Amino acid sequence: SLTALAPKVVFSLCPSARDLAAVSICRPNRLAVQRTTDGHSSALVLDTAALMDSDDLADVAFDGNGRVAYCLTRHGAVHVLRLNRRRHRGRLRPIEIEPLVAGAVFPSPYDTIARFTDAKNLVLCGGALYQVWRRPSGAGSAVAPAGICDQQLLRIPEGAVFVLRYEPPSAGAGGRRRPPFWSEATELGGHAVFLVANDAAAAARCGDGAAELMRGDCLYYWASRAEGDYEAFVYSMADRMSTRLPPATGGVSSPLWYFLPAGAANVEATTTTAMEAASEEVSVAVITV
Repeated sequence: SLTALAPKVVFSLCPSARDLAAVSICRPNRLAVQRTTDGHSSALVLDTAALMDSDDLADVAFDGNGRVAYCLTRHGAVHVLRLNRRRHRGRLRPIEIEPLVAGAVFPSPYDTIARFTDAKNLVLCGGALYQVWRRPSGAGSAVAPAGICDQQLLRIPEGAVFVLRYEPPSAGAGGRRRPPFWSEATELGGHAVFLVANDAAAAARCGDGAAELMRGDCLYYWASRAEGDYEAFVYSMADRMSTRLPPATGGVSSPLWYFLPAGAANVEATTTTAMEAASEEVSVAVITV
């Protein structure tokens, strides 16, 4: 299946046959890169094991201009893939890859939390880069020392959600340049972020026309259930709590989000038997925007 070959594929903004960039995770430690500029194409597969300390890939996302792809590993390290889509002497320039943050990536206790949150996503909101970490349902709670120098036990409950924001380098006191780092996020710039079970993420800016169900500075995500299906949750950055959305018994088999035109009150029923059978399943996943 396509999912088995490439579980995550991302494209640069407005791709065309003569101008595009695509990056896909084709294996836990392999990135496939396709570049086309003015009709000149280049394709290669990168072995990321040596480049990323043998850590498996978790997610990949493009920046707004399509020149840079951010690669997230299972332990939370982010690497910058510079695609260099301009040509030099008729050839595309070599691809460059480097860590976004060098050295100690996270302050305590997030260095520990990174090892016990298996679900990780990259999200861009208004130009700011965020990481979303979750300890999935069914994984149970984890207890571990908070850090190398802090032996106080840290409990990471099942279903816990953590959000970090990338802080770029800046000028500090005394003219010293402050290095980049990850900080604990308190908001999402007013955006609502939607996470899907296939690691896709989308951010929507909430305004006056947004639906009542869609709130800014909130994460909407799916969690698996012991019965084998899924249920929807919303995580509020303000109170740091997850609640079911909407509260209902049972789950759905297809963890997808559906966005309806503004003002749409419902979806017209069809005469197709399959659609009628599925209508109850998808009803909890509909948000009107």
